[in-house]
Amino acid sequence: MPALFYADTPRPVPASAPESGPTAHVPCVSFQIGPDRELNFYGDPRHPACIEIALHGALARSEPEMRRSVDLLHRLVAKVEFGTIRLGGGKLLRNGLMAEVRPPSDPDARGAWRISLSDLARLHEARRIPGEEPARETSESYKKSEAG
Repeated sequence: MPALFYADTPRPVPASAPESGPTAHVPCVSFQIGPDRELNFYGDPRHPACIEIALHGALARSEPEMRRSVDLLHRLVAKVEFGTIRLGGGKLLRNGLMAEVRPPSDPDARGAWRISLSDLARLHEARRIPGEEPARETSESYKKSEAG
């Protein structure tokens, strides 16, 4: 049975920018916040473009742990209500912010259950692709991807 607790002191762990998904090529700072739990900040950690919580291993299938992660993200960003997000996967878009759940089966989840809150404009500004102009992502582009 997995332990149901968070670390008192987050421990920095190596991180790299994903090569696909909404946080592709955005610099990341990552912390282990408990056994099989991580907290990631994309872009400037003082004013992140995205905050993400990931559950690994058996925790990635634990609904109580998923709900705890939703609650933790809500405490970190109190102005966003996550009550209608589907724990099995999905997106909410409001005022340029995207809340997203990616299950372990999603290729962009890299084997973990992930919940994130992204400021789409800040993600665009933080994206670093050497020699390329990053594609502009908007709430509209995500609405179209959900509808298609």
